[in-house]
Amino acid sequence: MAESPLEPEFSRTIRVERIGREEIGRRVEANPEERQALAVRLGLESLDQLRAELRIRRLSRDRIAVDGRLEARLTQLCVVSLEPVSSQIEGEFAVEFVEAGPGPEAEAVVAIDSADPPEPIETGLIDLGETVVQQLAERINPYPRAPGADVTWQENAPAASEPKRPFAALAALRGEKKKG
Repeated sequence: MAESPLEPEFSRTIRVERIGREEIGRRVEANPEERQALAVRLGLESLDQLRAELRIRRLSRDRIAVDGRLEARLTQLCVVSLEPVSSQIEGEFAVEFVEAGPGPEAEAVVAIDSADPPEPIETGLIDLGETVVQQLAERINPYPRAPGADVTWQENAPAASEPKRPFAALAALRGEKKKG
């Protein structure tokens, strides 16, 4: 059976009605097939590890908090040399989820000092795996560089202010011929 393009590559769901005021601990870890699919989705050369320790608890009748620590090892291509660049990502995160109200007029209340608005709970499920993937995606270096990769211009490179003369090299060769 082929995987639907709308299904997340790394899905670990928890039913909202199972979450109470007591904290629930979960450990999620992507298997090799999931890591390979995620590497394609995230534009990585490889994703060698992805795991997270999570704490889930209900804040109120319609609000749930997911706190966690993720760890990932990945390889990207250098934006300058296209050499592989390995990196390790570790970090804490906190995400809040809110259940939608009964009518279309229901709105999520967002605190002014809140960094991110709460995520909606749409089918009575929270996808912990996709939450971890989103946190990883925010932390991936968009411009990885291999050690020693340099984008500075060489000494003989033309300055940006010099006009482009497509036959300048030919004229220089022609001048050398006349001298000899």
